Amino acid sequence: MNIIGSILAVTFSSIVLSGSTLHHSETRKPPLDDTLSVQLKYDAKASATYKLGYRPMANPLSSDKPFLINKEPAYKGKVQYGTLRIGNGPRALHSVALDAISDSEWKLYFDANANGDLTDDGGDVFTERKQVDDLRNQTKKAYASGDCTKVRVSYGTPKSESHSTMTSLSFYKYEGSPGVQYYDPGAYIGDVTINNVKEKLVIQDATGEHIFTRTPTGPDTPIWGYLKADGRNRADFMKPVPLGNGVYQSSFSTDGRSLKLTPTTEPAQVVGLPKAAPRPPLLADGSPAPDFTFVRIDGTKGKLSDFKGKVVVLDFWATWCGPCMMAMPHLEEFWKANKNSDKVTVLAVCVWDEEDAYKKWVPANSGKYTLPFVFDPAAQNNANSIAKKLYQVSGIPTTYIIDANGNVAASWVGYKENDTRIEDTVKKLLK
Repeated sequence: MNIIGSILAVTFSSIVLSGSTLHHSETRKPPLDDTLSVQLKYDAKASATYKLGYRPMANPLSSDKPFLINKEPAYKGKVQYGTLRIGNGPRALHSVALDAISDSEWKLYFDANANGDLTDDGGDVFTERKQVDDLRNQTKKAYASGDCTKVRVSYGTPKSESHSTMTSLSFYKYEGSPGVQYYDPGAYIGDVTINNVKEKLVIQDATGEHIFTRTPTGPDTPIWGYLKADGRNRADFMKPVPLGNGVYQSSFSTDGRSLKLTPTTEPAQVVGLPKAAPRPPLLADGSPAPDFTFVRIDGTKGKLSDFKGKVVVLDFWATWCGPCMMAMPHLEEFWKANKNSDKVTVLAVCVWDEEDAYKKWVPANSGKYTLPFVFDPAAQNNANSIAKKLYQVSGIPTTYIIDANGNVAASWVGYKENDTRIEDTVKKLLK
């Protein structure tokens, strides 16, 4: 199970799906079809099958035991409790108990059938335990995860249950993270033919409560639908949706197992995942590299212009930046090979960061890195930082190569394996 990962945004790109062709959004006349009914089936593996991503949610914990719990396992460490609401019936609340045996070893018990007994649901939910990279601190930390594929969902009123269904949850926890995180790996799948156009619908509830008859309350409460079963063609089914050359309003049953589509003259929403904003261009090759003042770890100050006459490999990084940590070993190798040169140097400027974090990180990693690390006095004031204000940096790591005359010779954002751009550029400049 891949946790790393990304939480999905709630804005949309500029395409909608019409039949099998993509067009710009427009108001359409409703087709002649009457209201259509679609039966949906829950698929616990739909997120992976259709590449939908996942929406993690936090479950805060406390030492207060929920009144729902009437039977518990024998814990080995300090226990904390929480509850999850799934459905709207009398058994909608599910209890969670985290047994913290140590700072890096836990067991998680989840009342999947919502009967108050934490001992009859299969035991410890965490079935996978491993050490994962903590890129910020250049170390390993504990990680545990597990699937609970049969979760009973109660529907009806707080006092009377009309029916129940089954759904899925996945749980995970990192060492040092508060509480437990969880998400629903499944979705509701159904087929419908509209005006001779066959549509496969993949539906997800963004709240995780599996109540599909709620009133929209904001951008964090959509019912996502993926048209053509394509994770890129996402629509909010609480708004008018373009389907089969028409536009439809959606009406779900409370449990999400059935859907009614009613033709509407309202304009269709824009469908699709958000497009990444284009990065502003870095300083052009040949332009003068702006001078700036930096602070060394010992508190002394220096300037970029101090290195005029040398080729400077200027690296913008931060202690919290994972890709920066991935790029760091390569930069260290280059520095070790050239630190005695009178023609080239490296300047690794920590930007967009807390000074305390920088002052802790540098000595803590002195056994790995001997790079000339310096700090941007603007600290977390990104707008006034050296990177943003002077060098038009929008993401890190960003590398600039500055020639001996103080002009930009090359620049790029990011890092890739077996990257030789630093070596190649510097070699050309030193010919």
